[in-house]
Amino acid sequence: MHSMVLASPRDAPCQRRRKPGGSAQRIACRKSDWTAATPRPSDHRLPSIDGRRAFEAAARLGTFERAADELAVTASAMGKRVAMIESLLGAPVFTRTSKALTLTASRREYLEQVRHALTLGAAIPAMVALATSGTSP
Repeated sequence: MHSMVLASPRDAPCQRRRKPGGSAQRIACRKSDWTAATPRPSDHRLPSIDGRRAFEAAARLGTFERAADELAVTASAMGKRVAMIESLLGAPVFTRTSKALTLTASRREYLEQVRHALTLGAAIPAMVALATSGTSP
């Protein structure tokens, strides 16, 4: 179960007890006492750009080896980057055979989204250059 940590243990609904003099004293809280059932923002991880590039290249070229050559990394690194994407998505993105990779039917739309995101990311340097030069497109 995901949990959202409250701002501090002070925000927790921990019990209080009375000191011998009559004033209330806060009892030390366990972390489980001050968590809620909603997900933490950090639990919504996104694939890295390197992972997205690895996934797109492997899908386009059909093997980790060819994609690794294009991206100047090892085939093992490609496999690890794609495995991280699969872990984040919770499902395989490729059907693997001894000779090739085939994109699973459910991940074709994801591939298009990744391609779009990579295209947008590639355009950022040109947009920044335009903005700093003071000219408009």
